[in-house]
Amino acid sequence: MALTSPAPLLELLDNVCSEVREVGAVDSDSAAKLAFLCPDEYVAASSILDHQNPIKELVASDSGRSFFLVGSSTKKPHLSIPGFCTCSAFCHKVAARREAIVCKHELAARLAQALSKAEVRRMSEEGWANAFSSAWMLAMFESDGSFKDATSGTPGR
Repeated sequence: MALTSPAPLLELLDNVCSEVREVGAVDSDSAAKLAFLCPDEYVAASSILDHQNPIKELVASDSGRSFFLVGSSTKKPHLSIPGFCTCSAFCHKVAARREAIVCKHELAARLAQALSKAEVRRMSEEGWANAFSSAWMLAMFESDGSFKDATSGTPGR
């Protein structure tokens, strides 16, 4: 069933992440809320937090802008910012069909930040912009330079 507007649910998710930050852990109350809001994504995000490479948060020192690099089953990390991820599940389940409010990578990034589990790297504004651009290119383009078409699973033009 598609969501008409994810905004109220995203606000609830933000509140749960704030609770997690305050407690310093995902307690049973927060776990129940996360399982209700993001059932499949919560299980997968927990697995990412427990088993994969650290989630990296790259922060621009002057502006405070940030993005996350989240490990994936492919060799390329996914770039995630609040409300967006470069994974195909975000394209299909969150953006196109609105079956979920976040993908597992965005949820893992939110939880890693709330739990202080993200590996934070501060850098200059220019360094941040270059890192963002590089991460975007890595995530969105195939090795031959063609655009990755997330809607068909094949390279686009």
